[in-house]
Amino acid sequence: MRDVKKIGLILFISLFGLLIWSQTGIKQKQSQLKSLEKEVQSLKKMIDNTNQGQQASLGKYRVLQQLVSTRKSYIEELEYEIENLETNLSDSEELINALQRDVDSLKNDYAEMIFASEKMSFSSDRLTLLFSAQSYNQLAMRLKFLRHFSDVKKEQVEKIEKVQSTLLNEKTIVASKYEDKKLALKKIISEKAQLSNEMIQVDDQYNALVNQEKELRDNLKQKEREIKIIKQAIKELMAEARKKPDANSGILSKNFASNKGRLPWPIKTNRFVSWSQGVNPHPTISGVEVNNLGIGIQTSEGASVFACFEGEVRKVLNIPGSGQTVMVKHGDYFTLYGRMKNIAVQPGTKVYTGQLLGEVMEVNGSSALDFQVWHKQENDNPKLWLTR
Repeated sequence: MRDVKKIGLILFISLFGLLIWSQTGIKQKQSQLKSLEKEVQSLKKMIDNTNQGQQASLGKYRVLQQLVSTRKSYIEELEYEIENLETNLSDSEELINALQRDVDSLKNDYAEMIFASEKMSFSSDRLTLLFSAQSYNQLAMRLKFLRHFSDVKKEQVEKIEKVQSTLLNEKTIVASKYEDKKLALKKIISEKAQLSNEMIQVDDQYNALVNQEKELRDNLKQKEREIKIIKQAIKELMAEARKKPDANSGILSKNFASNKGRLPWPIKTNRFVSWSQGVNPHPTISGVEVNNLGIGIQTSEGASVFACFEGEVRKVLNIPGSGQTVMVKHGDYFTLYGRMKNIAVQPGTKVYTGQLLGEVMEVNGSSALDFQVWHKQENDNPKLWLTR
């Protein structure tokens, strides 16, 4: 009986620990899978909305690359989920075997109790046992024994029922896990087929863009003109600031700087970084580098753009071929939101964090916000400022 109780205690502790661990891990993995699945769907919509009138564009190429990368991560998570399911199934089957052994042991003990009980089933045997007592204390002890024996049988039945219930529940869980595994395997086959098709599209886009080198070089010249206009505008704004110092500039500058790494993204959903700040190799033209003043936040055309910090709109630049750029001053800092349309603010407008500034415009086949951060006349990496 002590062994059975010990097994029951160990079993309870093991089940409780496994339950807490597995539930936490399962919730985290399910959250990751849902997040990746949502991102895949978002990228597919971007492709459908990107440059529908043209066969190839850098914007579409970048989205396809991101889609391939995200789908690979999604498949890896699915494969990891299957590995976990297989491990959990193995553990569950071992647990079922242990429970079954426990039930068998409890039933054997109960059978022995019934056999012993039948030996005392006749009233004469019970009466003999009682009347053969040598003293009152002995009689009381024998009465207590008979009542305790009855209670033990009842307790044993309850134990058997509890373990059988746990066993049945675990078998139900195992059946559900096998179904989850089957669905995950089916999902992986489907995802790999789509991944293969998307990788072909990436190659097709690349080859098509290679043949559009002249057009892409023209786009680079347009970008160089865009950079010159922005740098000149920053220079003029800094000159104005020196002539007319703002009394609140230091406070706002300090507040902005203290929020480095915590600024909200100017595009809230359905986004990814399609180009990095600084000098980067061109995606399709060998030996050519692209200088980016900020990062490209790829999204869908017409996506809303929001201010990432309170400040004042100092300029709205109209850049030929590249839409409009909103320049917001935060003390000694500036945030720039470029390649936009339908601007919702004007120079001199005080803006708050999260205020609508305008919409993303498609430029040269790419619907990406050009987001920049400047400290006086030095541009910084915006990714270091945005929340992780």
